Amino acid sequence: MPPLTYLNKTRIKAAENLLLNTDISVAEIAYRTGFYDCAHFTKAFILEKGVSPLTFRKKIFSSCSNSTMF
Repeated sequence: MPPLTYLNKTRIKAAENLLLNTDISVAEIAYRTGFYDCAHFTKAFILEKGVSPLTFRKKIFSSCSNSTMF
């Protein structure tokens, strides 16, 4: 795997963790994970995960709130 691909995958994994476990903004997550702007982060996230960061967060929280907690 090329170094840049590895770096982006690592950054996206870190961003995924922040999206799931915090309520900080997508722009702040982009900054914290080393992307130079939100647009570049969103494009890289979509390429890796198939959805935007915001859609990813909404789908995860939507599926959690629809499941029963017994």
